[in-house]
Amino acid sequence: MRSLALLYLFVVTFVLASCRPQAETSLHQSVGQHIQIKNSTIYYEIVGQGKPVMLFHAGYLNNDMWATLIDSLKEQFQFIALDLPAHGKSVSRDTALMIADVARAIIDKHKLGKVSVAGVSLGGGAALDFMLKFPDHVDKAVIVSSTVQGLNPDQPQDSVLFNFMRRIRGALQAEDVEGGAEVFAQYWAEGPNRKKDELDSLVRNYVHDSALENMTTHAFRNWQKYYYTNAVDELSRITNPVLIMVGDRDVDFILRSGEVMKSKIPNSVVIHYPNAGHMLNMEEESRFAMDVERFLTQ
Repeated sequence: MRSLALLYLFVVTFVLASCRPQAETSLHQSVGQHIQIKNSTIYYEIVGQGKPVMLFHAGYLNNDMWATLIDSLKEQFQFIALDLPAHGKSVSRDTALMIADVARAIIDKHKLGKVSVAGVSLGGGAALDFMLKFPDHVDKAVIVSSTVQGLNPDQPQDSVLFNFMRRIRGALQAEDVEGGAEVFAQYWAEGPNRKKDELDSLVRNYVHDSALENMTTHAFRNWQKYYYTNAVDELSRITNPVLIMVGDRDVDFILRSGEVMKSKIPNSVVIHYPNAGHMLNMEEESRFAMDVERFLTQ
């Protein structure tokens, strides 16, 4: 089964760009860079000009999920889009590696000083973690479709989320990466609150194929690590302007998480996308870019 998965991965890698929602300028046409941190090699790309904005992608995806946003706003902002540890072109075997340290190392290398940050899902948690550890290096933050570490005591995870976790864990333990990628797309692309045909097939295919590529390539012996495992109790000390973005067709736990973050972060605002799900930045590309631009420039 493993050999079949690798064969399928070769085909997926060849066609992945055509399955992704395309911008006129693909992110990966820029020159990529690497930074060595502990036992990890982190891949990132710097595109555009203007105030720096660091981008953290969703789990099981890659930095190219930001391609359309970058193409839309690269004349106003300088984007730093990295592949998180054990994702995409980053190679990481150090499970103690913290994304906040990765971000800080890139900032120091390029003498960026202060940056705005944006993250989707897992990447939103990484952005919050970075804000809490290095507040003097953050200007503004955009948190998309994300929860926050330590939230479970206040907002118990729903049974749908537990079922997803059980199904994907079972698939990966059985080395059924295709099954794992399909479960991931079912839950985090279309979501439990709508049918498959209600979602643009390009978005759905990109989520599925990127997850398959990452599950096969990295085998996910590692996962993202955070400094603040109980970050929900630290949110009140974030004084930066924060934009929280949620899709109303996302899972209930994410919707509740957005409400909790709004109540605990003093200088925050929430924007709802009525017809979007978890990957709202790809579902509502034009509106998303407009909302991000307005927030970062105001």
